[in-house]
Amino acid sequence: MEQERIIGRYTYLRSFRISDAAALYGYLSLKEVTEFEPYEPLDWQQSLAEAAARAADTAYLAICLKENDILIGNLYFAERDFGTYELGYVLHPNYQRRGYGYDAASTLLQEAFVCKKIRRVIIRCDRKNRASWALAEKLGMRREGIFYKECYFKRDATGEPIWIDSLQYALLREEWEAQHEAAKMEDHFYQSV
Repeated sequence: MEQERIIGRYTYLRSFRISDAAALYGYLSLKEVTEFEPYEPLDWQQSLAEAAARAADTAYLAICLKENDILIGNLYFAERDFGTYELGYVLHPNYQRRGYGYDAASTLLQEAFVCKKIRRVIIRCDRKNRASWALAEKLGMRREGIFYKECYFKRDATGEPIWIDSLQYALLREEWEAQHEAAKMEDHFYQSV
């Protein structure tokens, strides 16, 4: 059963559908998109299987544009230990660096902290993926650490692991609330001047 839409300013989030295979293929088949993902670019058959898997997995949310309903990427939001949730994001290159990732992720954080009262959210990313950790910082998250040569998903031409230095960002609900209260007060100040 599809969950209801979570509406942002420019985007909305919804459950994946099996019919999203073509849209998934549109970005997950690109090497530049999967460079920092734990998988290689998907072919058409893999995209069909991935759409079916994501349609059955509530951790994946499709990012769609409000203006035309085009699926432009996805969020991953899954529970980990001790009331912590992990957030991940992938966008089609045509829609990167235009504010859509921020809109979708900040909308999800608001839903998580305000409606679901989630305690803590983390983002893990490859230290080389500047766009990913820049978005985490724009979302108001704080860097908790660097994990050197923590894991690998891919191998080089000789079969050796390509080790990843991971960054971890986190945000507590009370930190999010304090940031948004400060922003409201600043807006109120400028409106009254």
